[in-house]
Amino acid sequence: KRGPRKKPSKEGLKAKSRYKAAVGICNRLEGKTNLSEEETKRLAWAREEVKSGRAHFASRSWCHSLNSAFANRIEEHIAEKRQRSTESEPKAPTKKMKTKDEAEKPKVKHADVKPTTSRAAAAANEVAKRHLIVALIDRSNPLGQMTQERWKVVEMKLLEALFSRMDADPSEPMPTFDGAGWLGGVKILKCKDDPSLTWVKKAVRTLPNLWKDAKLEVVDRSSIPTVPKAKVVIPRVVKPEHALRLLQRQNPDVPTSDWRVLSVVKTANSEGGQSYILQINKAADDILYARFGKMAWGVGSVFLRLKKRHPADGNENTLEKGEVEKDLGIEEIMATPQVLQEVEGSPAQHSEVNEPGAGGTSGEPPQK
Repeated sequence: KRGPRKKPSKEGLKAKSRYKAAVGICNRLEGKTNLSEEETKRLAWAREEVKSGRAHFASRSWCHSLNSAFANRIEEHIAEKRQRSTESEPKAPTKKMKTKDEAEKPKVKHADVKPTTSRAAAAANEVAKRHLIVALIDRSNPLGQMTQERWKVVEMKLLEALFSRMDADPSEPMPTFDGAGWLGGVKILKCKDDPSLTWVKKAVRTLPNLWKDAKLEVVDRSSIPTVPKAKVVIPRVVKPEHALRLLQRQNPDVPTSDWRVLSVVKTANSEGGQSYILQINKAADDILYARFGKMAWGVGSVFLRLKKRHPADGNENTLEKGEVEKDLGIEEIMATPQVLQEVEGSPAQHSEVNEPGAGGTSGEPPQK
């Protein structure tokens, strides 16, 4: 007897919602002539989403459709819902003969009547524009970070490039941007459209007279260099430096010399202890992945929770997506004007929290 189906994760529900929205867009716009530029972009996004969604749900046995006319049960249910909606639509009422007074009455359109847009279409529009929010990184820094002072230098150089373009051809459309911010010490830019994105990618590679070893590049936010992080519960309340040193000394087979303590909080369980967020390295991450994060500590052992998902442990020692960032208070910038806000202060407002004396290089932005 087959047991109940496992409760879907948040990521799974979001993927299903995107897929259904994409199918709906394809159903509305496929075959339609004279598409606007916005509709063309939405249709292109929807086709890619449907293609990847069909491949994803093809591996789910519960999603197989008994009707060969449909790729899966999701598309079958959408088609059935549209059919029921069509059948239940009331017939158009017979037009009433207008009287002379009604015919002569002018139609007034009130200014407060706002056009409505479906939530699914708005969400699809935002998804289609996410690639316009990019990161300006400095390859000479291991994490791609730059200080606020260096960003001011870059900003002036970009302004000079905009002035040159403006003077060279006054009739040419100008690159336009819709805000800027910081994410973990990395500069984030929001381009207005694709031509603006193309211009800034090319411009930053040719900016003159920057600092020594500067290697600027505009990349997607997913390509921002990151350092692996892990969470671990130390069963006793001790000084953080003692806890880390003991972890390093008792596990000589794991490269831990550059590990740092980013955060320490008391655990909620009755036995006490402390929950640590550690900055580790790629080599240690690979070693601990094979042993489910197990390390010796004190007169027993502890398990580090890693971001990489191990299929053999049922994700028992795996971090949830965004868990570390949420605990550290790092805001993930999404492709919405409400979240992407222009930050006039120091990059430290969006940087990771470091313990005093934890170190850092002179080229990194000031820490919180």
